[in-house]
Amino acid sequence: MGRRDALLMPLGALNQRGVIGSWRTRADWEAWHNDEAFRETRRRLEGLETAPAEQWWHEVIADARTDGEPRRATATR
Repeated sequence: MGRRDALLMPLGALNQRGVIGSWRTRADWEAWHNDEAFRETRRRLEGLETAPAEQWWHEVIADARTDGEPRRATATR
């Protein structure tokens, strides 16, 4: 299960955060979301959110990394 995450902060909204996760396959992402460690972290974060989480998918068409593995990215805000 290959994954890479980034935590983002908009310059115009310093009190907000976004997370971008990159996965080899959507099945890898689904397996992570069914993992108990993820579900426990998600439960703890739900109390900190001021709005419902949003998720959307993108296909990565160019990647600066040199491992050559294709990625699918999901973003959460």
